[in-house]
Amino acid sequence: MNKQEWLNKLLGDELIAHLQYAIASKTVFGTDYDACASEFDQHSKEELEHFNKILDLMVQRHLEVEQDLLTLIKESKSGYEIMSETASKELVKFHIQAEKNAINTYREFLDNLTKEEQKDYALIHEIKNILSDEIEHRTDLEIISSSINNSAIEKQAEISVSTENQKSSLNY
Repeated sequence: MNKQEWLNKLLGDELIAHLQYAIASKTVFGTDYDACASEFDQHSKEELEHFNKILDLMVQRHLEVEQDLLTLIKESKSGYEIMSETASKELVKFHIQAEKNAINTYREFLDNLTKEEQKDYALIHEIKNILSDEIEHRTDLEIISSSINNSAIEKQAEISVSTENQKSSLNY
């Protein structure tokens, strides 16, 4: 795969990520949904920034940008996956996996640059910055996932204590 094909695939991936985060930010519900919605909204904006950075890189290098959005999505590295669940825990899990995939894709792109392409320091710098953002996104989501899991454990403990208190009060 040449640099132009790779960059078009990355462009499609970022467009998909933007759309999926935007949808998730508006449809999420459940434990810590407000924190999830805020994080998803922020990530959506950053994925759109990534899309624009890649687009700029392609235009600056006089590479052909895929104009057909359906083709761009279809030929993306990640593909578009419909999010069937909108509960916060499931959406966070979905996006953690998507970020892991993005991280692997950017690393694969960097690993597949030719010796000549490795001299394009501006390209490498921008791609590494995007890669760094994707790693940060994954970390943010893992923190939220931990918070959701802790909230669920706390709620279960509260229910158990409440149930025990109710049982105790029945014994009098």
